[in-house]
Amino acid sequence: MNFDILHIILAMLGLSFLVFIHELGHYLVAKRVGMRVEVFSIGFGKPIYTWMKDGVKWQVCYLLFGGYVKIAGMEKEGGVEPHLIKDGFFGKKPIDRIKVAIMGPLVNIVFAFLIFTMIWVLGGREKRFEEFTNIIGWVDPTSELIQKGVKPGDTITEYGGKKFTGFKDLIYGGVLNSDTIEIQGDKVNYFTNDKVPYQYDLQGYPMQGALKGIKTIGVVPANYVIFGGFDPKMGQFSPAYGSGIQQGDRVVWANGEPIFSALELTKVVNRDDVYLAVERDHKVIHLRVPRVLLDDLQLTLQQKDEFLDWKRALGMNGAQEELYFIPYEIDVLGVVKDRLSYIDYDLMNEENLDTKSSFMIDQPLQRNDRILAVNGQSVANGLEIFSELRANKVLLVVLRNRSEKPVLWTDANSQFIESVNWKDLEELTENIGTPEALSSKGNLVLLRPIEPKTYEQFLSLGKKGKEDYELKIAKGIKHDHKSPQYLFVGSGVSDQRVIYNPSPVQVFQDVILETWHTVSSLVTGSLSPKWLSGPVGIVKVIEQGLGIGVTEALYWMGLISLNLGIINLLPIPVLDGGHICFSLFEMITKKRISSKALEKIVFPFVVLMVAFFIYVTFQDIIRLFL
Repeated sequence: MNFDILHIILAMLGLSFLVFIHELGHYLVAKRVGMRVEVFSIGFGKPIYTWMKDGVKWQVCYLLFGGYVKIAGMEKEGGVEPHLIKDGFFGKKPIDRIKVAIMGPLVNIVFAFLIFTMIWVLGGREKRFEEFTNIIGWVDPTSELIQKGVKPGDTITEYGGKKFTGFKDLIYGGVLNSDTIEIQGDKVNYFTNDKVPYQYDLQGYPMQGALKGIKTIGVVPANYVIFGGFDPKMGQFSPAYGSGIQQGDRVVWANGEPIFSALELTKVVNRDDVYLAVERDHKVIHLRVPRVLLDDLQLTLQQKDEFLDWKRALGMNGAQEELYFIPYEIDVLGVVKDRLSYIDYDLMNEENLDTKSSFMIDQPLQRNDRILAVNGQSVANGLEIFSELRANKVLLVVLRNRSEKPVLWTDANSQFIESVNWKDLEELTENIGTPEALSSKGNLVLLRPIEPKTYEQFLSLGKKGKEDYELKIAKGIKHDHKSPQYLFVGSGVSDQRVIYNPSPVQVFQDVILETWHTVSSLVTGSLSPKWLSGPVGIVKVIEQGLGIGVTEALYWMGLISLNLGIINLLPIPVLDGGHICFSLFEMITKKRISSKALEKIVFPFVVLMVAFFIYVTFQDIIRLFL
């Protein structure tokens, strides 16, 4: 059987079980106080199977998303008022009705606490590091944070006026319809261990590629970038094959930028820029500048002739627009003479946006700078610079022999940072392209340069063979500078697993607070109901939890059970909380509410509840296909 289908079936049974124990609580207390129970239904709709026991009709229905207990006297019987039916619901004392109404939610709440306790005893849940970190993994170049100097590796301490606890806070901030988001944190320099506090009020903006209505401030959480090994069949055609990377290596640096997330690495690879070692004022510095098509630059006839001479010297036969360089005039000795202009100013703005960052390495070259190395390869003159710029390459530093043992979530941030020796990383990278260049330092290893390729190129290598592809490259292939480049390593990268195991009391409190926050946000209008999940969404969440592991599925069962209990206690007429309120009103005033009055009060809420159910189910279905 397909495991996804099996998980869905198990998830549906799990949700049905939560409803069953809820209704069982009503049933047992109703029988205890002398109420006559007529039907106990597991699910809604047409019954699949029915049987009688102790005068109660038990049934299992096709729609297993819910259930109900039908108690006599909930409505008129033969024109007799409900409160006159002695063994009916309204025929009993208010305190008995409260006991019956409250027991369903109470069973769900107790069950949730038992589940959380079981998870704690079993040692907690394995989660991804990114879910609990407060370290920024990437910053959108269009975000206000870029202008304010916030970069990957900086931290968030408060978000939306509350202590930042992890990835879920970014999700809440994205779906809440607030005008501005207050963010506080620290700008961190890991090489000097300096921290500078910051505090900004930011305007949220639509998140690209996300569901309509979700906003972002342009950050994603940090995560480990751990290489999973080469694919047995396609690995030999990977751009990283032969670079020296090994399974379990963690990428910590790329082209002058410490790497704090897989997304950041992808963006660095996509930049199509060049990493230079430059001599300036008798000191060696490293800079990152754009690598562009010559055809996009304004060149004089003399400059064009010089490039043609270099091209002939290298034996290149392709058209001139297929050649790459940097937007600077370089003399034969590799010294910068002037900056070159773009033909298309829109292209210049695009290049500036693509290279926009808060890293000091992204600076323009200056006159009289002498280029010493291109992507780690030493160059002695303009011709060698031109030759090295023919291919876009990426330099990576990886952390080797790292511990793969999951750590506690409370230690995860410190482990993420302290596992890297930042002094060693600084020494290793600051000597790239110099006579003192190192291949490794401590457990940090500088890989051989990697040439990124598109997915189509990667597949071409696998299907037609490496030699055939390299022959095409030698003859010259038309390259579109706008096509995305990807670092394919023949296998995916993964995040570090952490053990999340707070006390059951803490988990219980956290879920209650989240539920209260959700309900209050709905009431105030800051949260749209379209982000809530109905039965379809709940089944999907449990099914995904089963795909991760048993403890994860148990957690979602506990969370849903606790939410089911809390929501049913709300003072809404159609819910258990409404029945409790009616009974309290009768106890205090000593007056019964007539059946007609109850109908007038309850009916609108029934209509609203059905409409709400249909709405959230519709939204669930939409999300399944997006």
